[in-house]
Amino acid sequence: MKKFTIFSLLVVLTISLFVSPRSAHAAGNVYYVATNGSDSASGSQSNPWKTIQKAANVARAGDTVYVRGGRYNEKVVVKNSGSAGNFITFSAQPGETVTIDVSGVDMTEDIQGGFNISEISYVQVIGFRVINSKSTGMGGFGIVCYMSDHCVIKNNYTYNTYHSGIIVRSSANVTVDGNEVELANNDGSQEMITIARSEFVTVTNNHVHHGGPGNNGGEGIDVKNGSHDILVKGNRVHHVARAGIYVDAYDEYTYNITIEGNFVYANERTGIAIEAENSGSLLKNVSIINNIVFRNIRTGIILGDWGYGHLENIFIVNNTVAENGIGNGHGGIGLWNGRANNVKVLNNILSGNGSFTLEAQGTPLSEITISHNLFDGFRNGGNEERGTNYVMGEAGFTNASASDFSLLAASPAIDEGTATNAPVRDIAGTARPNAAAHDIGAYEFKGSAPQPETILASNFNVSLNGWSKTGNVAINAIAPTIGARSAKMTGGAGMSRAISTQGYASVTLVIYLGAKSYESAEQLKLSWWDGATWRVLTVIRDGTARENAKLNKIQIKLPAAATDNPNFMLRIQQLNAAADDFGYVDEVKLIGTPK
Repeated sequence: MKKFTIFSLLVVLTISLFVSPRSAHAAGNVYYVATNGSDSASGSQSNPWKTIQKAANVARAGDTVYVRGGRYNEKVVVKNSGSAGNFITFSAQPGETVTIDVSGVDMTEDIQGGFNISEISYVQVIGFRVINSKSTGMGGFGIVCYMSDHCVIKNNYTYNTYHSGIIVRSSANVTVDGNEVELANNDGSQEMITIARSEFVTVTNNHVHHGGPGNNGGEGIDVKNGSHDILVKGNRVHHVARAGIYVDAYDEYTYNITIEGNFVYANERTGIAIEAENSGSLLKNVSIINNIVFRNIRTGIILGDWGYGHLENIFIVNNTVAENGIGNGHGGIGLWNGRANNVKVLNNILSGNGSFTLEAQGTPLSEITISHNLFDGFRNGGNEERGTNYVMGEAGFTNASASDFSLLAASPAIDEGTATNAPVRDIAGTARPNAAAHDIGAYEFKGSAPQPETILASNFNVSLNGWSKTGNVAINAIAPTIGARSAKMTGGAGMSRAISTQGYASVTLVIYLGAKSYESAEQLKLSWWDGATWRVLTVIRDGTARENAKLNKIQIKLPAAATDNPNFMLRIQQLNAAADDFGYVDEVKLIGTPK
């Protein structure tokens, strides 16, 4: 199965070339087609033609053809080109349902379907239902734009096509917008929407769902085979037999592809996949940004490992990847391609995925930058990676069970992202950043996030301030101190305190610790109680940097179990210590964000 993919900033420039279908042509002739018309009539509103093909033979640049409601058992082949500013427009009569049923209609070319734009320019197809294109020899597509330029395919519905519901092949400057594609690839090759060997194409706001069995093809939206400068944005892709969205160089240089702001879910395989299947091919400059990828049967986003070509400059940024691969060995993001260079995985939420959250098994770690991601349910597997500046904790979705993955005010994803490679807007169009810093995930929080509050502050300037102690723990008035005094442990000693964190999320501990005169197994251990077990946060030992007779600031964002916990406790222990060993504690602060 041949494929290809791409996109760059040039697409943004290209979009400006497209105007709305109602205004994309100058005033020309207006023709009408109706099931009770006659092809020997004038084609006027009162004397319509009977077939759409009659109109397709006659219409010239600037003309508009309105087709009245009803069922038309024919394939349509557009014969003439429009021109810049003078599109030929074929439109269903507003408010009426026009069905082009291709049942039993012969196809004479490989790439042919119910409605065909082939080797011409400046044509719009708006608002038709194209169904039952089931030719298993020649043809078998729904709507075709082939070797053409400036095609607009808008607000159509295709159903039960042997190959693609919509295919754009060897074409340029094409808009595929607002269409619904159902039961494509039933059971031919290609994909439900196919973009192949084409350039400057936008695939936006389409609903692609419930495809055929996928024995010979069947991805939802595929960009492939040398395509470049392609934007796939705002689509809803679900219940297809293979990947929801696939980008594949196959055997040609494919570049500048953006996969942005799509909802990709409940697909039989992967949500979003990229690969360069054939040896010698290159897939370059792919941005996967602001997508919601959830509840796919296998992995959410993958760099595939079934090809032989190379990947370069792959950016996976500000996506929300949730609940993928439950119970079947799959998970969130899989970096499995050993031929990939310069892969960046930034600002993604990975929540509730199956066997792994972010797995790098194949792609060299030297080629991957992983930073500022949120891990909700990190599995700690052998190939899992967290990278740097990560956040651990519950994602804080508004209502994940109802597929609402926007952020609650207390989400730990808020203001924790990086500006590096981040999109300027989120999936809903909200500007990034909305507050002090970029948020993690596909949504930028739009409200006023609650500010962190101090749950506990203890400085030991007067007393031990409610701390329980064992052994020799006392107030210390000489160095080291942060303020007037600190707490000093001599020999085997310890101090602890119960602190409820109920009503707080994103709990952070700030504490100053130090030690001196340690040898061998002597140590100062900081732990917290989660209600069932003590969890170690840090240990100071002989020869470590903090065993320096000074107070060293330690700041730790605590795991999700510290959120809303009435049984939270802190403990500092000096273990295996002699009478001439000393540990110091000062300025303990516990900070949380109100839920």
